Amino acid sequence: MPEQRLVAGSLALAFSLALAGCNSGSDNPAPDDGTGSGSQTDALLEPGENEALLYYKRPDDNYSGWGLHLWNNPADGCDGLAEGVPTEWSSPRLPDGISDTYGAWYLIPMREAGECMNFIMHKGDEKDLGGIDHRWHFGSLDDRIFTLSGS
Repeated sequence: MPEQRLVAGSLALAFSLALAGCNSGSDNPAPDDGTGSGSQTDALLEPGENEALLYYKRPDDNYSGWGLHLWNNPADGCDGLAEGVPTEWSSPRLPDGISDTYGAWYLIPMREAGECMNFIMHKGDEKDLGGIDHRWHFGSLDDRIFTLSGS
């Protein structure tokens, strides 16, 4: 498992750094969405208290049917998902929204003091993100991560 955390952390950092430079140096302000604060439709989101935020970017921008299989595994000390959040394989958690820049995003409710969750990104029986079970420890990766299809 330490290798998966190291790989996931490295990928998240690399993807975060790559995305941070996508709009650097732009002289064009964000279009106004009528609220007076500029457009928030593609803003980088921050998870709230007891929330985790996962971004999932696909090069083809096709997110139809892709979702998260989420589960707790208390035997391994990974039981941070809030009650009612774990999913069945046949009914993955679908994205809460899609950002043009960062991809589909999933805002995941966590229990108070939840430190870890397990996930697989899939569409039916097709898995992505390496096709393996992932364990997300917030102490190592924080409560917001960026993932990239095929990695």
